[in-house]
Amino acid sequence: KPQPQMWRALRDIAAREGCKIHDLCTLVQMRKHPDTSLTAAIRVFLMLYYRAAATDEGHGRAGHGNFSAMTRRARVCWESLTAETRELLVN
Repeated sequence: KPQPQMWRALRDIAAREGCKIHDLCTLVQMRKHPDTSLTAAIRVFLMLYYRAAATDEGHGRAGHGNFSAMTRRARVCWESLTAETRELLVN
């Protein structure tokens, strides 16, 4: 079942592309492998859509490139991280 974040992303893409969510899902359905679920195919579509739009400048504006900052944005507490991950953050 698609999650709320997936629906938001689909709404954003549909607005940007000037179509309906139904049109996007139909396109994904037509292109997906028969053994792949529609939800999984939509996830791949979303990832590929946004990945194609990603730039170094955009990553910089989003604060990417710093795993320590990523863990803060994700609100992950230090104690829940593995020892290997903590080592990455310290060094």
